[in-house]
Amino acid sequence: SVIASGGLEPYQFRVDGGNLGGNTFNGLTAGTHTAEVVDARGCTKTINIEIPTKTTIFNHFIRELKVG
Repeated sequence: SVIASGGLEPYQFRVDGGNLGGNTFNGLTAGTHTAEVVDARGCTKTINIEIPTKTTIFNHFIRELKVG
């Protein structure tokens, strides 16, 4: 999941250019993914995240994004 701060709530999130929605992403495969958060003003912040090939962590906190 991705957590946002700053900017103006509510926030919307997407990964790999998908549809905007909530901040939890399921079924991501190993490799590099792009996470984006959009605030109520339309300000965006994008980061690249790396999912390791093998992981034993089921819930992985990715990063906090500061918007605005």
